[in-house]
Amino acid sequence: MAELTEEEREKLERSLVELKKEEALMEALNQQVALLTATLSELSSTIETIKRLKEAPPEVEILTPVGSGSFVRARLLPLERVLMGIGANVVVERTPEEAVQFLEEKSSEIGKALQELREEMARVLERMEALRPEIEKLLSKARG
Repeated sequence: MAELTEEEREKLERSLVELKKEEALMEALNQQVALLTATLSELSSTIETIKRLKEAPPEVEILTPVGSGSFVRARLLPLERVLMGIGANVVVERTPEEAVQFLEEKSSEIGKALQELREEMARVLERMEALRPEIEKLLSKARG
């Protein structure tokens, strides 16, 4: 069995540590992408719902969620205002058009953030792929 020199052993250890760091970073980035993708989907659904409610005839019957998978029947009033949570338990009132515009802008921002995350993931993957050949070469040498 071939022995690694002290320098090779240190290089292998550094490379393995670096690879583990990159793998952990990739996992964190994957989680962020999943979260932003879910948020983007929810925004899209909210935008579509506001648009459809705006077009719905007055007094149309709808099902309104009340929690725990339960719904009540309700009649829709003309949609003139949308109450929107903007964070820190603060709610603002907007017209449907303003609400849709706000949500579309937010959706655009999240889309840009997703693109940046995907670009960072590509860079991390590139660094991981660059580490693998050297690690494999040193491990192969250590195994003999």
